[in-house]
Amino acid sequence: MAIGTLAVCYNNGEVFERVVKLRKGLSAQLMVKTKSMEDVYRIFLVFARDIGSTAQTLQMKGSDPTVEDVLKAVDAIEEACEDGLKTMGLGGTMKAKNGAGAGAELDSQPPVPIVVRLFVLFFCVGYILYAWNADAVRVSYGVRPGAAGPMADMVHKLLSLPVLFYAVTVGILGKRIGSPEPDPIQPRRR
Repeated sequence: MAIGTLAVCYNNGEVFERVVKLRKGLSAQLMVKTKSMEDVYRIFLVFARDIGSTAQTLQMKGSDPTVEDVLKAVDAIEEACEDGLKTMGLGGTMKAKNGAGAGAELDSQPPVPIVVRLFVLFFCVGYILYAWNADAVRVSYGVRPGAAGPMADMVHKLLSLPVLFYAVTVGILGKRIGSPEPDPIQPRRR
């Protein structure tokens, strides 16, 4: 948590006005999520890269004479963490992604649990059958075949295409759709 506090305090003028420290929720998540040395390396990388991105911003402005020293220290931390990950057989997993901010490499999500995938597949297939006039399915849902009219049938058919894509992506591949959730271990931006 010390490197997290350093990340929060670095170039933060509020340290002269009040007590600046990690949020309680972030501290709790750090304690709960850190279960192995791999987690320690990853958390150190997140906070070191946060400090590094702040230092690079200051370097562009030319407003801090200590930026070079800070960047050297950040590089040393990143190198040590990446070497540690390599010795664990996880080398190359924490490389920065196209200049993304600190912690961007930790935004991958675990696959959807199999029970949820089967649930999604079951209901999506049911809706697709309903939309494409499978009369037996409509009768089982209590809908008289052709009762909605041709325009509503066309809307259902058009809506079933994204549902089919969703069912394949989530149900079969187990991947989530949409923007990734931010990693709660990322420090709050100032």
